[in-house]
Amino acid sequence: MAKETFEPGNIIIQQGDEGNTFYVIAEGQCSVYIDNASVAKLKTGDFFGEAALIRDEPRTATITAHTRVEVLTISRAKFVELGLNEKLEFPKRGAVAGGAAADVVTKPPSEKTEAERKLMKEALQRNTNLQSTVALDEARIEEMVQKMWREEVPAGHEIIKQGDLNADYFYIVLEGDFEVLISQEGQSAETAAAASQGVKGKGESFGELALLYFAPRAATIVAKSAATVMVLDRKQFKEIFAAAADQAAKQYIGHLEKVPLLDPLKD
Repeated sequence: MAKETFEPGNIIIQQGDEGNTFYVIAEGQCSVYIDNASVAKLKTGDFFGEAALIRDEPRTATITAHTRVEVLTISRAKFVELGLNEKLEFPKRGAVAGGAAADVVTKPPSEKTEAERKLMKEALQRNTNLQSTVALDEARIEEMVQKMWREEVPAGHEIIKQGDLNADYFYIVLEGDFEVLISQEGQSAETAAAASQGVKGKGESFGELALLYFAPRAATIVAKSAATVMVLDRKQFKEIFAAAADQAAKQYIGHLEKVPLLDPLKD
């Protein structure tokens, strides 16, 4: 593997660019951004860009050097030449099906009115992080809505805590408001209120980033008033997304099989 060095603030990969290189952080920390919003930090031993080793697709996030960073890199051509595509898996992380399956509480699906189902579907369709990771068709959205259960949240309850590694649930707000708080390094508890990043209200969703990228929670979410949410757990979330990605891959292969120029490549 080749070694590269990046200074703080340098862009290593850019969301939307085509990629053919995989990176392992040998030293330092990197920041992960989606649509210019900071969503996670990566540190020594973490890796990124693995999708570029196995398929052509735009980068799904921007990665910048948070500190001075040394990375080890390998190109797709070298990866295949060494036969690593047949020997390696990437169990630690992945935008769709990666991430460890922690023991979490899964509750039976709740009954939903037609108005609630409509609100939930629209919330999923508006969630840009979900849509940028995999195109959710009507069947996948319906499956997510069907599996979710209802929970009542008292005012002042911290439903998500920034930095928490036990990122087990995704939420859609049915009623009430939640404040989004982000604490900077070194910030005191007394100044936390000044870090408000806005409010999530009825018809909005949150919690998907840590499930998609198996990273610590990026913000603290607190109920401003008594609220009602619909909940989906990590295992259900991953299964639905893995199935959606698998279906997309099969459709892609089906299109390739119709190209006469590629006939010599078939068994």
